[in-house]
Amino acid sequence: MKIGITAPMHWSDQYRARGNEFIKKMVDSINGSVKYDHVIYVIDNASQYKSDIHTYPNVNYTYIEDQSIGGITHAYNVGIYKAFKDECDIIIVTSDDVEFNHTINKFIGYISRDSESLDSMYGPVTNGVLTNDQKSNGPGMGIKYLPVLNGFTFAFTRQHYEKYRPTKDTYLNEQVINKWHGQENQFITNVNKGAKCKVLNFCWLMHDKQRGWKKCLNEIK
Repeated sequence: MKIGITAPMHWSDQYRARGNEFIKKMVDSINGSVKYDHVIYVIDNASQYKSDIHTYPNVNYTYIEDQSIGGITHAYNVGIYKAFKDECDIIIVTSDDVEFNHTINKFIGYISRDSESLDSMYGPVTNGVLTNDQKSNGPGMGIKYLPVLNGFTFAFTRQHYEKYRPTKDTYLNEQVINKWHGQENQFITNVNKGAKCKVLNFCWLMHDKQRGWKKCLNEIK
């Protein structure tokens, strides 16, 4: 089984001064905890500075010249499609300010065995969300069904991607959804088509919840 994990990054004085620090910490945490064969797709969304993250183990690096064209939604789509083309069985979409740990292996294992995986999207619990639905100080037990997941980290199978993608090379619809807030909106669209949102309480990820792209949203239209 092959796992694709994708995250956008941005490193600039104006929007994300600690961007290089975040992405390196995220990549190190993945390589230090994920026991499955995996590739980390780092999508650099028009950083001011050049990171050496492409030299890290298991990293597939892509640079986007102009983030105002597709916003963060496009960066997510680029990574998702790369993982799909590389025949990853499970695709995890995350953020550069998330740190992984060993509970991610239970998360992956559950998805690989779930008989409803074709029509399911999955999320972990975390310290770094504002609402209680996925907020936790540590891993718990069981599964929770929600009308929508928090978009900081989510996962699905390649078969789910093939069924629910609006176009050949996108999962998040860049045409009709705000290009800076695509994840949660797409979850609602998929649920309306029959998909389920499942929170796997036994997987807990640390989320630093940096807000640099919020500033970018207000300045770049």
